[in-house]
Parts: sequence; structure tokens; C-alpha cells
Amino acid sequence: MDYSLLKINYPVFTGISELDYTEIAMNGLELILSQSASASATIDFTTVLNDTYDGYQLVGSSIKPATDNTKLQLQIGTGGTPTYQTLGYAWSQVYTIAATQTPTGSTSDTHIGILDAGGTNDLGNAAGENGSFVLYFNNPEITDFCNFTYTGTYNRAADSLPISNFGGGTWSTAGAITAIRFLMSSGNIASGRFTLYGYRKVA
Repeated sequence: MDYSLLKINYPVFTGISELDYTEIAMNGLELILSQSASASATIDFTTVLNDTYDGYQLVGSSIKPATDNTKLQLQIGTGGTPTYQTLGYAWSQVYTIAATQTPTGSTSDTHIGILDAGGTNDLGNAAGENGSFVLYFNNPEITDFCNFTYTGTYNRAADSLPISNFGGGTWSTAGAITAIRFLMSSGNIASGRFTLYGYRKVA
């Protein structure tokens, strides 16, 4: 038998040039920086917030606190150094445990709560317990308010039940933001990964 007769000639797709692929990559979501926590007091993103991107997406994966029943919080930095702001945040969220939804937040706080429900509903550090979130924000370099929107899921310290949350917040002073910081309400961030992506400008 002549097996050469079984040869299949697949068509070669040449509809997108190398330049086209470059343009697609430039207009999409691009990796900027990824950092892993290891008994870290803070995880800071500096010198990466500028006019290159229209918006940003930050993914927190498998976040575990060193201290049980603590909150993951966000603060912003201003200026070239930068200076991290510890007053003047407003934020709100709804968190869900099983079928129960509860609103929480603050009009004047030291941070924006990310994995933060209060009481015995905060993030646990027992075996298997961790939290993850996705955070969005736009144009931190402009002088308007920079609004942060986030969603997350984590295991609460009391019994490892999953809590899901959705919320948003801002620093209540208009002005350019040059850095963002993650920290626990008490103790260090034992482990986890924080990855920042940018949405490159289309034109």
C-alpha cells in the first residue's frame, strides 16, 4: 500500500501579519509586574502607574495572612517618593456568606478594605485558608478621583466558610496617584502573589 496517498495537506493561514499580531498585543492586557509575598509587611507597586495605560487590573492569588482573622487593605501613594496616605478613604462593599448578604464600609477610613468583612468574618490562616481578588482602576495619573472596583473570595477565620465580596472605594482627595500598597490590618502577608496588568491605549 502506498501510504503517501494518506498525506493531508493542511492549508497555511497567512491572514494576519507579524505587524498585526504586534498591534493586537499592544491594544490588549499586558503584564506589568508580579510580586510574591513572603512574610512581607507590605506589597508595593511604584514607578509603574503612568499614562502608558488607560486602566489597570491587579490580581491577588492565594493570599494568606501571618495573623489569623485579619483584613487585607489597600492604601495609595502620592508624589515621587511616594508618601502613603493613611487618612481620608471612603469605601463600600457587600459581602455574602451562604445566602446572607451584608453591606459594610466607611466614609472616613485609613484604607480601602479589599478582603475585609469585620468581626470573625475576616481572612483566616489555618491550613487551606486563603483569599483571592481582582481589582480594577483607571487613569491614576490624572487629577480627578481614582476609583477602585474589586471582587474577591476568601475563607473566613471562624470556620473556613467562603465569603465573596464586591465593592469599591477611593481616596477622597483629588490628585495623581503614583503608587498602591497592600497590607494586613495586623501582622505580615505570609504568602500570595500580586500581579499587575495594564490595558494599553488604543491610540
